[in-house]
Amino acid sequence: MAILTNKKFLWGVIILLIVLNLLSLSAIWRTRDRKPMFNQKSNISRQDHFLHRKLNFSAEQQVSFDSLITEQRRNLSVVMKEIGTFRKSLIESIQSDNNVNIDSLVKQIGDKQMVLEKINYNHFKEVLSICNSDQKKEFLKIMDRAVMPDRRYDRSKRSGREQDTKRFR
Repeated sequence: MAILTNKKFLWGVIILLIVLNLLSLSAIWRTRDRKPMFNQKSNISRQDHFLHRKLNFSAEQQVSFDSLITEQRRNLSVVMKEIGTFRKSLIESIQSDNNVNIDSLVKQIGDKQMVLEKINYNHFKEVLSICNSDQKKEFLKIMDRAVMPDRRYDRSKRSGREQDTKRFR
């Protein structure tokens, strides 16, 4: 009788393991089918499609927007490569215990970060310039949420300070 119970138990465990394996494989296959971050044909990301949809761009605006995105990415890529070169030099100086030019490298990285921020600022100003008045309002709301994504936590309430929070509503 104990042999039958052990056999039933083993078959139950085997069936359970097979079911778990199938569930795991199906989960892996489902996550693999997600859309890529960039559309291979147009090199436009999902975030860009989000803006197209939210701002309801006309065909002419979409063309302008796509060219602005392409230009911004090209400019960002150049600066990011320069930052990468400086960071690589910084890492090499760590490995060689050469502290001679660390301040210079850190300053150069900071300067390039400033250039990145200016590129983004100018890009957003250009995007704003292709929008009509309703689109401008929506774009500014989107940008406001992007800069301050978590508004549920307001520090002014904790510290007792009054702060103008009208723009966050």
